[in-house]
Amino acid sequence: MVRPRVLTLALCAGLGMFTGRATADTLRIANWNVTNYAGGRVPEFQTALYAEFDGRSLRPDVLIGQEFTSAAAVASFVQLLNTAAGSPGDWVAATFVDGPDTDSALFYRTTRVQPATELSPSGVTIVAVGGPAPNHPRNIMRFDLVLSGGTSAECRLAVYSTHMKAGTTASDLERRLLEAQRIRADAAALPPGWFFLLGGDLNIQTSAQAAYGALVGPQVGDAGRFHDPIATPGSWNNNGAFRFVHTQDPVGPGGMDDRHDQLLLCAALLDGAGLDYIGNPAV
Repeated sequence: MVRPRVLTLALCAGLGMFTGRATADTLRIANWNVTNYAGGRVPEFQTALYAEFDGRSLRPDVLIGQEFTSAAAVASFVQLLNTAAGSPGDWVAATFVDGPDTDSALFYRTTRVQPATELSPSGVTIVAVGGPAPNHPRNIMRFDLVLSGGTSAECRLAVYSTHMKAGTTASDLERRLLEAQRIRADAAALPPGWFFLLGGDLNIQTSAQAAYGALVGPQVGDAGRFHDPIATPGSWNNNGAFRFVHTQDPVGPGGMDDRHDQLLLCAALLDGAGLDYIGNPAV
């Protein structure tokens, strides 16, 4: 199980302080690897998603997920989203693609976003198919969204979901690098004006790894480049200095000890204009 990562996007810059709740002028996006989810754990997920603590609640508008085992599991998750106390009851799932191993899924509130179908009929694209080594193990998915009621290209948002190869062997690192390169190449090929972000279980232990550099590092023209919205590079694994950004709990010995699960953003979501991240990208 991992701790969900969440970010909030504003429809224009400077809407005010983050209060712990989404408003009509914001879009809250979270990522969660739900650990081999086949159904069940309903009270636990509903509490994590909609209960309040100290005046704060997750309450996302869009939820990127990894480790779903089947379409039935995705349907079960939609049901728990819609029946949670405090839920607006307007959740649906994007078209599910059953690939090798467990799979990504996207859940969204229909009053906030809809599929953008310019690039694929369903708004869902398999960026690259997973498979045995030397390939990455699971499909890379892209979910294209448009703000509900929006028709302008400035509302288009490509949401990537990934669950990269775990481990520290040379093969593991090479498979993650290949996946990162494919994600960046796809983002670089998006139409002009599209926003994009990546949510996923990166299984990357340090920002010095080549796969992370392939996502966030500078390249000629910087096309498809992602950025860390909390600007926290380093060696995250089992490092207490990064305990406030750790997201991965292996459900066993070790506890919350790594930053495997991240949300990374395109530069246009950090420029203070139009659709933009609420937060300080310099921190």
